Amino acid sequence: MALSFCALLWFLAACGTSSAATCPPEKFDSVADFSLAAYIAAPWYVQKQVPVSYQKAEDLNCVRAVYKPVDSTNLKAGLTVFNYANRGAVNGPVDGTSQAQPNQTQLLAVPDPDASGPTAASKLLVGPAFLKTLLAAGAWKAAFGPYWVVAVGPSANKTIAYDWAIITGGAPTTPTENGKCRTGRPGNQAQQYFGGFWLFSRKPVDPAATAIMEAKALELGLDTAQLLAVKQEGCTYLGA
Repeated sequence: MALSFCALLWFLAACGTSSAATCPPEKFDSVADFSLAAYIAAPWYVQKQVPVSYQKAEDLNCVRAVYKPVDSTNLKAGLTVFNYANRGAVNGPVDGTSQAQPNQTQLLAVPDPDASGPTAASKLLVGPAFLKTLLAAGAWKAAFGPYWVVAVGPSANKTIAYDWAIITGGAPTTPTENGKCRTGRPGNQAQQYFGGFWLFSRKPVDPAATAIMEAKALELGLDTAQLLAVKQEGCTYLGA
């Protein structure tokens, strides 16, 4: 039986919207029962990431992250963030907030004071350290960005606990054309830079873990299409 013209239009419209993702995905959250102490016990090496405003595609070389407690007896006091990267090429000019760049604005990661429940420990806020003391109580939070650990791979090493980790800049609230979700603001291409999406490994080069993380990210509803590989082969991390 032939469809009427109006029914056909309704059918086509329904098909066109049925693949649109609901963002953030249902039950999307950060990791439960997370050990921040173990997470920061060793360096992390970025395998893939989405470029962000402070780290463009051409600077995705030798990207490494180290977190050091401001007060080793109280992780709630925050973590100094040492981000290391090379501009333009492997072992090129140092970029980031690493110890090799002492004049850069220092970054601070702090547990999100508004987070609660079993996933609270895996939700952090990251921003310029000086704003934490400069702004009135609580006001600094508006200038800090969310940092969520949304998946981890267990390690046989109990000290570090995790061999890999997936990080997002908070909940992925923006639908993509692939029927998945991403962090950042909706709009033009530049708006995605306000979010963040990283695949971390304890090893500088770890294709096996990267494949696992990409599959896990898709399972979580994250769009992996915009992830770019970070060059780690041959990196010396001089001064990191």
